[in-house]
Amino acid sequence: MKKSHILIILILFAFEIFAQSKSKDQILYLKTDERNSKTLKFLKKQRSNYDLYFVKADNVSTKEFSKCSWQASFHEKKMMIFRDKLLSALTAMKNIDEYEYKDSEFHMRKRKNKLRIDFLNSVCENHHKTHYFQKSCNRKLNFVLYSDQIMEMYKKLDDNLNPYNVVVK
Repeated sequence: MKKSHILIILILFAFEIFAQSKSKDQILYLKTDERNSKTLKFLKKQRSNYDLYFVKADNVSTKEFSKCSWQASFHEKKMMIFRDKLLSALTAMKNIDEYEYKDSEFHMRKRKNKLRIDFLNSVCENHHKTHYFQKSCNRKLNFVLYSDQIMEMYKKLDDNLNPYNVVVK
């Protein structure tokens, strides 16, 4: 009798885990226009109680740069803050104001006509060495965006974070 109870509990537990994890939906795919160009993917993973957001990035190996891959994850509230700060940065770009924002997850800094974004909780996942006698690569994800890319990113994140947006004609 005890073995049958354990079997039933294991089956229910496995079903619960399967029900909680759903596939990752791609929100945004973007290629940066900088010397060390990166491809960015913003993904959303829906859970039964909450949504998780992931930022995955890769750069191409060149003579000057080795190939790195990064991943950072955020809860929905932190992604909403990120979206709102993108809008603030875009407004600052239009008004030619200086802009800087920093918290525990990311750092945004506007210089001239571009915005540099650093994800502070991301480290290169390729486990490669950048120089002889060095530990594994520990570069953090950072990239530069221009105003049209910021607007595209803001719109995609806003559409995804506000699923009840209704356009009235």
